[in-house]
Amino acid sequence: MNFLPERSKVVLRHLLERHASEHPNEDYVLFEDVKRWTYGESLQEAYRAANVLSGLGTKRGENILIFLPNGLEWLLAWWGVTFLGGVIVPINPAYKGEMLRHICQDSQATKVITFPDPAERIKDLGLDLTIIDPSLLTEGSSDAPDLERPIEPWDIHEIVYTSGTTGPSKGVLTPYFRTYHSADSLWGDTATSDDTFLVDSPLFHISGTLMAYPLASGCKKIALRRVFSGSRYWDIVREFGVTIAMMIGTVPAFLEKMPPQPNDADNPLRAAHVAPLPRDPAAFMTRFGMEKIISTYGMTEISTVTKATITPDVTINPKTCGKVTPHHELRLVDDYDIPVPTGDVGELIVRSDLPWMMNAGYWQRPEETAEAWRNGWFHTGDFFVCDEGGYFYYVDRKKDSLRRRVENISTFEVEREVMAYPEVFEAACVAAQDEFGGEEVKVFVVPREGSTFDPADLIKFLIPRMPYFMLPRYIEVVPDLPKTPTMRVKKYELREKGNTDATWDREAAGITVKRDS
Repeated sequence: MNFLPERSKVVLRHLLERHASEHPNEDYVLFEDVKRWTYGESLQEAYRAANVLSGLGTKRGENILIFLPNGLEWLLAWWGVTFLGGVIVPINPAYKGEMLRHICQDSQATKVITFPDPAERIKDLGLDLTIIDPSLLTEGSSDAPDLERPIEPWDIHEIVYTSGTTGPSKGVLTPYFRTYHSADSLWGDTATSDDTFLVDSPLFHISGTLMAYPLASGCKKIALRRVFSGSRYWDIVREFGVTIAMMIGTVPAFLEKMPPQPNDADNPLRAAHVAPLPRDPAAFMTRFGMEKIISTYGMTEISTVTKATITPDVTINPKTCGKVTPHHELRLVDDYDIPVPTGDVGELIVRSDLPWMMNAGYWQRPEETAEAWRNGWFHTGDFFVCDEGGYFYYVDRKKDSLRRRVENISTFEVEREVMAYPEVFEAACVAAQDEFGGEEVKVFVVPREGSTFDPADLIKFLIPRMPYFMLPRYIEVVPDLPKTPTMRVKKYELREKGNTDATWDREAAGITVKRDS
């Protein structure tokens, strides 16, 4: 019995070789200028990069840092390392100082592929790393580099460092099958050989990698962007014929709050992974002429474990992350790993019935690996609820939830309601101490550009939308929210900030709410 697909459907090198053999003249990469690479040309460029790195002493299994922005250079570095059986370690190109030092040292890498300017940041740290300019990667032979043995689905593809929201970031060992399965679970039943994927998420983040990964089911094109462009989003979709996109973080809210245009629906985009879902998915799809949007739950350590496919004529709760995907088993448990009753809040734990479908542990951290995988299940650290129909609903990070007097409050739910206010672009909810040392609800708000945001008006908007105990007492306007490289809000920084002279207090403003409001 074959448990895993053959390597030519899973492993990047063998997958690209197969597509180049079967469809050498089909476009694969569309760049921001007129440049484009076919599958055949992409394979030749990958061989060149791999041969250059081989000549510089790169060995199979070696960890190589990629310290680059999106672009052809990132692709060449990615392909070059992995075509030799090496392991990529992506780094946010904005990193500097101790954050940069931590990943460089913790990964035990000996080489870094980066441009001259970022290389100076590494030199300033006194790190003993061989620096490789990506411009060199085009100068190698186009012959296929030798492999001692084929690269297998269980071999490690990359070490992806977590956001580090609760401590030093950890390197997640990611097998090829985990990368393949996430991409296939997300797009396998949607994508065709005629589709063009928009890759405007950072390639150093796993979501960007999934969009750029070739699908086993057939050729696709990727439109590679250096950065996300909100103001030109729909122009880019039309210009490159984008049919599938990923809209995560603030992107859905940004697009939804753009002034409506007569040609909003006149674009080729037909499907998108949207997280979080808009309040009215059907209206969102109708406005932008889309056939479907997909809601999922996943994280760096696991695959796509829940999924909901939503079409304009399908009624679904927009708060759901969907149902469990094939080959996964999910449980919601208490602090002792005992399952909670249906409808109760519990931590989501995950396991799979196929090997290598999730992380292979944390790099050089056996104790933390054992803790995360205790009792044979991976512990996500996220609170969820599951209804009678098997739909999962995200509640909060286990360490981010707060308790006001006797009521447990989901900061995620508070943020969702605050974000519905038209004058709010972004929001983060944390616990803040009141004058008695108890926890109160505090919201940090980034107003929409050009707005005349008034905290009192926000409260009036929220009163009919949420229970009295969830209503924020404290509101603080900030120009932006502190974030990790994977765009998670650093809530610990907001909690540590506490209340300041810039904090607006609802009770001090004379706004009180009765229990039956």
